[in-house]
Amino acid sequence: MVIWFIGMSGSGKSILSQEIAKNYHSQTGKLPIILDGDVLRASYCDNLGYKKSDRIVSSYRKSRLAKIFFDQGHFVICSLVCLYPEVKEWIEQKINKNKFIFIETPIEDLIKRDSKDLYKGALNGTTSNVAGVNLEYPIFANPDYYIFNNQSEKKFLEHAKMILDLCEL
Repeated sequence: MVIWFIGMSGSGKSILSQEIAKNYHSQTGKLPIILDGDVLRASYCDNLGYKKSDRIVSSYRKSRLAKIFFDQGHFVICSLVCLYPEVKEWIEQKINKNKFIFIETPIEDLIKRDSKDLYKGALNGTTSNVAGVNLEYPIFANPDYYIFNNQSEKKFLEHAKMILDLCEL
């Protein structure tokens, strides 16, 4: 199984991934593979920028890496800012057990959580290609699970159990 978290920077993808991993480990004794977008960008996609074409290449790379681990029998959790339709189509053709989770978060909340100063830079004009601000952000259509994240962290993390139940692991 591969769980795909899709949401803008600061939406909660990483923290929810960690919570699902913790719950999965306590239930099964196994550790899932977590492919965090920021970690992968810093190591595996560090030669790419943030414009749309680079984001698509980055998503393909991350998807191929997820497939390698999935093919070896691992439970994989992958976080992406954007999942463009052509990449989703590739995933659905190549990986037969997927759950797509879309986390929508109001821009006001993202700005408040802006630990990387992405939104601050985009709004004051010093940073370009920030998804949802000065780069078009494709809303993910027909996810398997949808979260509107304007909640407290505790309430937000309650989704981890529901997502694991959805995956029927």
